Amino acid sequence: MWRSARRAIAALATRALEPAALRRLAELAPRERQLVGACDESDAAVVATHVALHRLEPPEGLGDWSRWGWEQIARIEWDDPTSTMTLIGQAPLLQHRIAFRLSAPGPLVSVARERIAWTTQLATRVRLPSGGSVAVVVRRHPVMDRMDWFLYPDTTIAGRGTVGRVELDDALASLRAHTGL
Repeated sequence: MWRSARRAIAALATRALEPAALRRLAELAPRERQLVGACDESDAAVVATHVALHRLEPPEGLGDWSRWGWEQIARIEWDDPTSTMTLIGQAPLLQHRIAFRLSAPGPLVSVARERIAWTTQLATRVRLPSGGSVAVVVRRHPVMDRMDWFLYPDTTIAGRGTVGRVELDDALASLRAHTGL
């Protein structure tokens, strides 16, 4: 079984994954489809599935899997001079940046960007009647049948109390009705 996984990953990866790492692919969630894989500079396996990005910590595939759901990642950045792919987290789900040094962007970066775009249903700024605005991001959870709403108010909204809350509730109700989300 791991031989077929090895062939699929090897065809897509910039370097072949070590057999120990390939055997560990079976530990991914049941029915999780592997889309592409690569190795980072420390020879850790980095695997994109239809629901998450996984990294098998070295040495030689004996470490633990780290997992970041696509709904937890706001965007992917690629830095050509350093060959670094950086995950920028969707606060509050993932508060930090995580970087992987790869030998080349290959299909991993483009697949990751596509999966993040697929989960992003809406990204807009809502202006409130009394001034100020709120950035609204709506993400589709790839496994559960739900939409996650993230609100990022600007600094002028803080301290408005009930008036600000009522305006925000009205603005979000209007946005939901307009978008159907």
